[in-house]
Amino acid sequence: MERELNDNVKKWYFLGFTKNQVQSVIPILKKGNISTLKNLSISTAICFFVLSIFPILLQHNILESIADLVAGFISILFYFASKILLKHEVFNKKTLSANIIYLSHLALYLLLIIGYSIYAGVYHNRIHPAVIFFLVMLTTQFLFTINLIGNFFISLICYSVFIALAIHYKPREIWIFDISSCLITFLLSNITWYETVRNRITQSLDELRLTEANIALYDLANKDSLTMLYNRRKFYEEMQKLLIARDLSKGTIAVLIIDIDDIMSFCFNAFN
Repeated sequence: MERELNDNVKKWYFLGFTKNQVQSVIPILKKGNISTLKNLSISTAICFFVLSIFPILLQHNILESIADLVAGFISILFYFASKILLKHEVFNKKTLSANIIYLSHLALYLLLIIGYSIYAGVYHNRIHPAVIFFLVMLTTQFLFTINLIGNFFISLICYSVFIALAIHYKPREIWIFDISSCLITFLLSNITWYETVRNRITQSLDELRLTEANIALYDLANKDSLTMLYNRRKFYEEMQKLLIARDLSKGTIAVLIIDIDDIMSFCFNAFN
């Protein structure tokens, strides 16, 4: 809390939060991003597998069905990769390799689903507005990034590529509608991103404060304020655990008691 208050004097702010506030919750936000990707990837895989049925039944297009199946299997790979990253706690590591792995994991997944939405909205659906592309951009843009560069420029590149392809492959009356939809979607997604990330940072800071308060209360209840050694309450708590463990293991337990002479004079000389 002291570091947080001292940092308020500085001019560096992000969405109304100071630098130290943001840096303190980045591991929590990264963990949330990977968890979101894990859940989203398995849902995406199910959608791809379901979509792979329709090209065969309705259009007898085996190649498109195979492409959907491949995309589904790739999504499953992202699901297991996310589980591995969570298991090894990559979000807590500050090394360059860990950051590269984390960012590459998110970027490749976004490339998969946004690339598919551009394909479905431009090549596969040339005479209708690209509704699927706008839905994907609305639901994925704010899920992963916590910085303006990652959010703004990546989405800007995706919209630029989509608009260029739509102008080239779609009729004029369709791509004009797509461009206007891009502007609306871009504004809505950035507003949603701002509110979502701000709420996530606020919630993470509240959780950190609550954790620090619980640790402080635990120390007050279980440690002597002068020597910072565990008190009688802590002794009884640990002893109860040992007795339960002894009963479960059918073993034995031993207690060693040490009497220190003139402990009060030692404390007086040490802390006075």
